[in-house]
Amino acid sequence: MRVWRTDQGGDQEPEVATEADRGITSISTAVRIAFARMRPPLPHSPAQPNCWITGSEDGEVRRYTKNVPNLEGLVTHVAALAVRCVAVDPTGKKVAVTSEYFHFLLHLVAFRDM
Repeated sequence: MRVWRTDQGGDQEPEVATEADRGITSISTAVRIAFARMRPPLPHSPAQPNCWITGSEDGEVRRYTKNVPNLEGLVTHVAALAVRCVAVDPTGKKVAVTSEYFHFLLHLVAFRDM
């Protein structure tokens, strides 16, 4: 996966995340929100991550550092199945992961468990 930075223009050489053995099927982001009354922003915590998450055809769900392709770790693995969708809940505390089997399979993973 290539990570393009819009603030660096079209002539940049994008950074590359190469951990996935097969195609990326889903991407989701989780960002902490700094409210106007909360200055400076809250420090990084599992409940308020700054990251992006990918699901791929190899069954792995990976977590990366915000804005760069630095792998932070695996979120979960779906044995022998392609990941179809990853999504972060609105509170930023859980990741939902779906894949296919004879029926859809849903995994919920809490950020504190990663």
